[in-house]
Amino acid sequence: ADDIRDFEIEGMSIGDSLLSHLKISEIKKIKSPNKKLKIVRASISNNLKTYDFVQFWWFEDDKDYRIVGIAGELKFDDDLNSCKKKQKEIANEIKNTLTEFTINEEVNNYNDDKSGKSKVHHYAFDFKNKDNINVQCYKFSKNYKKSKNIIDNLKVMIVTKKMDDHFYAAYR
Repeated sequence: ADDIRDFEIEGMSIGDSLLSHLKISEIKKIKSPNKKLKIVRASISNNLKTYDFVQFWWFEDDKDYRIVGIAGELKFDDDLNSCKKKQKEIANEIKNTLTEFTINEEVNNYNDDKSGKSKVHHYAFDFKNKDNINVQCYKFSKNYKKSKNIIDNLKVMIVTKKMDDHFYAAYR
């Protein structure tokens, strides 16, 4: 499985039309405040089997709502050890299905928390064509969690190079 489209989150894959999985009335678009970003996001939390929450991204001019990024999240509030254990388990499952990839394991500051106290633990799988799968544990500082009303979580994110390139260009 060296094609990112072979991976699924809640039965959905890169390249699928979101309309094959959700009614238009169920898709609540979340546009970025960055006007250069032409990617739209939506999320669901109902009727999921594996994840607590799923997010999707597509280009705003795509009338077919083709998924260019998808992420599943699991809650692990105040339990980084359990999150990292599940992260390693998922990363090993992914690693065992791939033949050609590079993997990067690192810890970074969470960009939106200016205190530098919130961290993201990554296992990033980069495909030859630069698509990627990133298994991340988010550990937010207490103050940041309180101010944003969020909790620590594990995120499995599948992203096309096209989305990645566009996202980073918009924030340069």
